[in-house]
Amino acid sequence: ASQAGDESKTIDHLKRAIARLDDESARLFAAAARRRLGALLGGDEGRELIDRADAFLVEQSIKNPEKMTDCLAPGFKVRA
Repeated sequence: ASQAGDESKTIDHLKRAIARLDDESARLFAAAARRRLGALLGGDEGRELIDRADAFLVEQSIKNPEKMTDCLAPGFKVRA
């Protein structure tokens, strides 16, 4: 959906993925999805999602949350 430029569908998929990943305790992948969703949403809500994800990733001794997100959730168009 992201590669096709369908932002609405991408947001929906990410929200569903986060819920499922949280249920499955796949916390690293959930954090990456939160960062992607935060970047798409922007504003205060987006910043909060990114901050939450980054806090978790740093707790896991990940030094660069953005690069880890690229590894765990590739294929997203990055806004310039």
